[in-house]
Formats: sequence, C-alpha cells, structure tokens
Amino acid sequence: MKKFTMFSNYFLLLVAAAILGLTACEGDPILSTEIPPTAVITADAEVGPGGTITLNVTGSSGDADMDLLTITENGATIDLGRILNNDISANPALLAGGNSSDFGFIIEVEAPAAPATYTYTATIRDLNGKTDAASVDVTVISSPPTITYMGTNPREVTLGLNGFNVTATSGSSTLSTIAVFEDGDLVDPTRLQFNGTDFDTNPYSLEGDDLTGFDMASVSVRFLTSGTSNLSFEVENVNGETASTEVSVVAGTPLNVTYSEKFFFNLAGPAGFNGSFDLDSGENLPSSSTDAELQDLGNDANGDWRRQVAAEGNAKLVAPSSTSPELFNYSSVNSVEALTAAFNTGVDVSTGTDRIDVGDVFIVENNGDYYIIEFSDITTASNDEDFYTINVKGYQP
Repeated sequence: MKKFTMFSNYFLLLVAAAILGLTACEGDPILSTEIPPTAVITADAEVGPGGTITLNVTGSSGDADMDLLTITENGATIDLGRILNNDISANPALLAGGNSSDFGFIIEVEAPAAPATYTYTATIRDLNGKTDAASVDVTVISSPPTITYMGTNPREVTLGLNGFNVTATSGSSTLSTIAVFEDGDLVDPTRLQFNGTDFDTNPYSLEGDDLTGFDMASVSVRFLTSGTSNLSFEVENVNGETASTEVSVVAGTPLNVTYSEKFFFNLAGPAGFNGSFDLDSGENLPSSSTDAELQDLGNDANGDWRRQVAAEGNAKLVAPSSTSPELFNYSSVNSVEALTAAFNTGVDVSTGTDRIDVGDVFIVENNGDYYIIEFSDITTASNDEDFYTINVKGYQP
C-alpha cells in the first residue's frame, strides 16, 4: 500500500478549499447579514358595506432605510380614490425623511359593498430591496333594510286614491327602490304615488334623504274595483337585499255624505233650539218633524240634561259592539261595505242611548240610507241651551 506524502496531503487541502469557495460563491443565504424591515397591520374585524375600514400600519427599518409602502386588498393594489385620508398620498407610497426609518399611519379605506371577508396587506420595501408584509382580515357584514306598515290591518279603503304610511330603515347599505305588489303582482305605476309624487316605474327609484330611510312616508294606491286584496310594500338596497311589509285591504264603495261640526240641540231648549236632527240634510228640525232620524231626550225629572238620543220615525239606531269591524274608529269607516257591516253587528239602542260622552260613535239606518255619527264635543249652557257637536258620514243610494 502507498503512503500519503506531504505533497499529496497539501493537494487534498487545496481541493477542499476550492470546493468551499465555490459553495460560498453560489450566494448561500446563511452568509447574508442584511436585516429586512418590519411591517405590522391591524384593523377592526367587521364593518358594514361601504363603511370605513381603519387600517393601523406601522413599519420599522432593518439594515437599510425603507422606501416604499403598498396597501393591497385580496392581493390587488387599492385605488387611491378609496383611500379616504391623507396619511399616504399615493399607493404605492414613497417613504422619505423620518418615515424611512419608522412610521405609524392610520389609513382609512372605503369598504366594498359586497359582504365577504377581505384580506388587507401592508408590504414594505427598503433600499436593499428587502421586503416584509403583514396582513389582517376584515369582514364586511351586511345589515338588511327594514320596512313597516304603520296602520290598521286589515284596512278598509274606498275606491280611488288611498294613502298607506310606511317607515323604512336602510340597514348597512343605502336604499335604492320601493315597490308595491298586489296579490303578488307589481301594481301598475299609474295607480301609485310616493309622498305625492307619481311613480314613473314600479319599483320606484328613491332619491335624496329617502335613500337612507324614511319615517311615515305616504305610499298612495288607487283602487279601481271593489274587493279584497293583499298589498305588499318592498324596499331594496344597493346590495340587492330586500324587506317587505303587508296589509290586507278591503276596497269598497265610497260614502257620499259628509257633515262636519254640526250642532244638535237639547230637546228642552228654548224656542228655536230644536231637538231633532235630519241626517239626510245635516240640519236641526223641530221635534214634531217626520223627516228627522234622531231626537235628543231632553232633561230628566230634576231638570238636568240627559245627554241621551233616540231614533225617530222608521230609523234604527245602533251602538258599536265588540264585533263591529273598525267601529270604534270613526275616521276609518269610509266605505258602504264597512258601514253596513258595522251596522249589522251593532247593538240596537233605538229607544235611547246611554249617557253620551265625547268620542261616542253610533250608526243609523233609515230606508236604505246609512250614517255613522261621531259626538266630537258636548257643550253645557244655561237656560237649557245645551248642544252636541257631531260629525256625520253616510251613504244615500
């Protein structure tokens, strides 16, 4: 066997050194001592569509000054038009002066309209070309709109234009339209108004302050035929989210007689104060008249006004019962159908009512004519010059 000589040992050392030198020339990262910058980003976890996302971004330099900051959303550089503050004037933004060694920026970004989770990333580069990136997730959560019908349900209406009060909120996005449906079908826009303005289309495009919601707005619907139907009022926001509210409607023949603030006197009053009332004409009549439908019952044995009335002639007088539809609300009875239904379920008081108080309501039928009477005020005076103030609505075929 051959022995290694001093020359051969020296040769082996040269080969090993050459191999190590070649390995080092290949740019082994272990040998690099350059320290990159450091990026940190935080934000609120949730925001509404189109709201403001507040990004808190800080950076500190490593071995070299920082020179560039880029903010991305799901990997795409955010357009400067969506950046709402002035901490950065461009995106990517150049870092200079004191900001090249460390900075803390508050960056407000307009949130997307579509609900989803979005990743926001801050990437910092330094003059050595080294970079660092930090990310945070923000979820855009949508709160849908709301709409509520503010009125009686079911609702009695008359043929012609009738107003319905509705209140709506926009939720986390602005509203875009309101629509009206009848039994599931869109109503012809020529039958509709919003706060007195005709619908040009149905759905109707909202404008101005109504885009953020409205309180007790009037949606008017014109009814052309009698019958029962279901109305639905629906709002939609810019994200396509909808909300609706419904009301059952009974459309009927409108009343054709109205008297307001008529005086009806105590039967025991002095001459000229007549104690009977003609609902056909809205006038007081002498107590002996055969044209009157109502008569006051005058004073009791003590000389005090009874504040009671009775039917005259062929008239029939009824008081509301617990089953009388809409009966306790004088203003809501506006159709023949509602009036006759209330009369048919009323309690007969033709021979005399109980003592009348302000707000009491009664219904009279006489030879096919129907009237609803509201006692809106009662005045007690000296010398028996007492009187009721009444409002009357009715239908004469």
